[in-house]
Amino acid sequence: MIRSTNKPTTNEGGRAGFSLAESMIAVVIVGVMLVAALATLSGTRTGQFKMEGRATGTHLAQELMNEILSQPFEEQEGTFFFGRESGESATQRDQWDDVDDYDGLSESPPKDKSGTVMSDLTGWTRTVTVTFVNPTDLTTAVGSDTGLKRITVTVLRNAMPVAELVAIRSEAWPMEQEQEQALGVLLVIKQNSPTSQENKRIALLESWDFTVTTLKDTSSQSAYNTAIADVDVVLISEEVNSSTPASRLRNASVGVVNGDSAQVNGLGICKKSQTLNTRWLWVSDNTHYITSAFSTGWLRIFDWNQQALASKWTNKEASGSSYLGWFSPRHALLVIDAGGGLYGGGSAAGRRVFLPWGGGAFNVDGLSSDGETLLKRSLEWAGGVDDGSSGSAPRGPGRRNRHRNCNRNCDGHHSCRN
Repeated sequence: MIRSTNKPTTNEGGRAGFSLAESMIAVVIVGVMLVAALATLSGTRTGQFKMEGRATGTHLAQELMNEILSQPFEEQEGTFFFGRESGESATQRDQWDDVDDYDGLSESPPKDKSGTVMSDLTGWTRTVTVTFVNPTDLTTAVGSDTGLKRITVTVLRNAMPVAELVAIRSEAWPMEQEQEQALGVLLVIKQNSPTSQENKRIALLESWDFTVTTLKDTSSQSAYNTAIADVDVVLISEEVNSSTPASRLRNASVGVVNGDSAQVNGLGICKKSQTLNTRWLWVSDNTHYITSAFSTGWLRIFDWNQQALASKWTNKEASGSSYLGWFSPRHALLVIDAGGGLYGGGSAAGRRVFLPWGGGAFNVDGLSSDGETLLKRSLEWAGGVDDGSSGSAPRGPGRRNRHRNCNRNCDGHHSCRN
């Protein structure tokens, strides 16, 4: 009788799997590595959050500082009083008319100059302090007028300081050459009478002491020639219906500031523009008069997302153009000085500016204070008012004085022409 004997199978060449102890060790190692990876990811995200916060804080501080520095050193009429004068609201910045009116300002969340709360800034706060300082030690505050004021703008996020800007304002600060920069502006409009958006633009220009006349976009060449003979700069509204203004103004010796996409080719600025929605412009060059009021980097030009304009192809722009900013990767805020080469041939008879906004959905009310400054300085530069850095002389006094007197003596902008 044969008996079969079954013996347990053995793995003499090696073990079939992990022991319990080895499995536990592997779990511990993986756990340690996972914790380290999560810690690294958390640190990266925290760093990004802080960098974004610092960038936003810096822009908020710069925006408010620019607004303050645009004001006179002290009250221009009546008795000097440090702080807000009688009748000036403690919360309405559009009533403030000198630097020290901003002393004690604290807004959470931040607001624009008109009092509208800025979106997506819950938990943010902006504060301002203004004080006289010792001329020999600008860090020392004094209680009497020394002719110097220190302005400090602080930005906090969830009560934690994020950014701070300090500026010293002198009593001798040149007030933007007040009468020297009173421009005569021709606004090219959609119809015989301005639209509601165009009226808002007129009001903004006149708030800067500019004199504004209007001309329908499809007017004849002779009408254009007559209109530009007595102005310093032309502004093309984004509301116009045709490309006629470009053909009428391509060879004009007067400066032209354009905010309409249909005009860029005819004016010789670039072949075509591109529209996008944003609220930020990256300032790449602040050595030019137009952008010299800002730091390089992100600049909030709209209070909410708006239609922005940029050159569609960077290799199809005027040979004489320079771009001062961009909406990545498109060049924006293009400028051409007089004599610079145009796209399509020829040279610019006067200065040209391609604004970084426009389109049918653009709303003038959406311009931030920095956006308004860009518009103002674009018109000034195109009209010949600059600091001399761009190599051309300012305008002569005759036309400038005519517009100054006209602005003071006329009742309406449409009939105001000397």
